[in-house]
Amino acid sequence: MVTRTNLTLTALAHLSTQHCMVAHVGPSDLYVISGYFQYSDRIDPYQSTGSVLNALRGKRVIVGVDSNVHSPMWHCERRQYTGRGAEAEHRRQQMECFIAERSLMSITARVSQRRSRVPGESNIDLTLSTRESQE
Repeated sequence: MVTRTNLTLTALAHLSTQHCMVAHVGPSDLYVISGYFQYSDRIDPYQSTGSVLNALRGKRVIVGVDSNVHSPMWHCERRQYTGRGAEAEHRRQQMECFIAERSLMSITARVSQRRSRVPGESNIDLTLSTRESQE
């Protein structure tokens, strides 16, 4: 929901995919990426989000993603990211590397937990930002 009338939202179809929507927010010159990394799919193809970040290098970018991945980087409990099998471990490592290689900052709040199929609550929704968006 946009509550300020002086903002212009422009969808960037040339950077968007089936699982990733990219938009420009003007006049603040902010880019927003919203993604869904479907658990039933391999995680590697979703790293095309990296191509979007490369295209927006040096820009102010906020990324919101349903990663379907648990990690201590975004406040998951140890029981949620250990002993879950090779695929879950691979997804966690890929996502952590994706964030580190692009120097993204996790701004996911500890309280932003959502229900998952695993009993209890977990953090699989992430909010990330480029350093430029913090300035």
